[in-house]
Amino acid sequence: MKKILISFCIISVMVVGNFSFQENTVYATERSNDEKIDTQELTVDPIQDKSRTITGKGIPGHYVNFLNSTQREQKGLNIPVDSEGNYSYSLAEGERLNSGDVIIVFDSQVAGGLQARTTVLENKAPTITGEEKTRLNPNQDFDVMSSIEAIDTEDGDLTNQLQIVSNTVDTSQSGSYEVIYKVTDLDNHEATFTRTVIVTEAPIITGEEKVEITENETYSPMETIHATDKEDGDLTSRVKMIDNPVDIAKQGSYTVTYEVVDQDGNRAEFKQVVVVTKDITNFENPEVVKEIGKVNKKSEEVVGSNKEQVISSEKAQETLQKTTEKKTYKKSLNEDKKRLPKTGDSETTYFMLSGMSLVIFGGCLILRRKK
Repeated sequence: MKKILISFCIISVMVVGNFSFQENTVYATERSNDEKIDTQELTVDPIQDKSRTITGKGIPGHYVNFLNSTQREQKGLNIPVDSEGNYSYSLAEGERLNSGDVIIVFDSQVAGGLQARTTVLENKAPTITGEEKTRLNPNQDFDVMSSIEAIDTEDGDLTNQLQIVSNTVDTSQSGSYEVIYKVTDLDNHEATFTRTVIVTEAPIITGEEKVEITENETYSPMETIHATDKEDGDLTSRVKMIDNPVDIAKQGSYTVTYEVVDQDGNRAEFKQVVVVTKDITNFENPEVVKEIGKVNKKSEEVVGSNKEQVISSEKAQETLQKTTEKKTYKKSLNEDKKRLPKTGDSETTYFMLSGMSLVIFGGCLILRRKK
């Protein structure tokens, strides 16, 4: 009873009086017979609003008392300190600590009083931090844990306890994906974090894949080339020729290589085949003249051969026509003979009578004139 009375008096003085409390740890010196003894330590561990116990260090064999100075409530009396210097007080059912409450622990067995205090902390959920939006090039390696960390006020670093709830990222296909992370602290408080991953699309170069020109003909390598990008739009002005071996003065096949890079660093290549052929219209070129001579000679031979064939054909046609006409004429005569009657004697008699008639008629005319 005497101890309880003394404790109550000390608490009353602490609440009303102006005492200077040292945060968490206070040192005091106990005097006996005016003799100085070893310095003793009294501490109180950090307390959270969800905590159900108050713990700390004290003088072995002593007793400590607790006071919630914010609520002006006494929380515990004569809590023993064990031989290891540890004490522990469990809150009674219905008791609770609020964030911001100031808890004072004191040891009345030390002359002048030995005190310590701490502020009740809010037991917060852990937090996950990292890159909220990540852009990747097609087929680029993706480290799902890159830049991601988890921290808890009470439990410290929880990065190694992070869990990946969902990960749909496919770097082989352009698009937007999500990665969801989760972590749980020792007080079963959970935190989640969503990371957006965008797989970009490479630009595209278009143009004529094959171009044919004659020797010394003007060649414009950028004439048909265009470049577009889904995110950056028209990139034609940024197209570069990284290889252009074309020699317009020399026949042959050449390959021109183009390249373009978008803002995300995606590269695209395009190859165009350029074929340089002989210019057959260049009459100043001896080789061309020679080739043209060969062509003309061959043409003349063909024409000459064709001419002979034409003349021979015309003669054959003329002979055939004459033969046909003769055959036709003979056939016609034969047909006429067949139609005429066989009257040879009658024809002779007819001619003779006609002659005699003419003679008689002539004689009559002469006699008439003489009269």
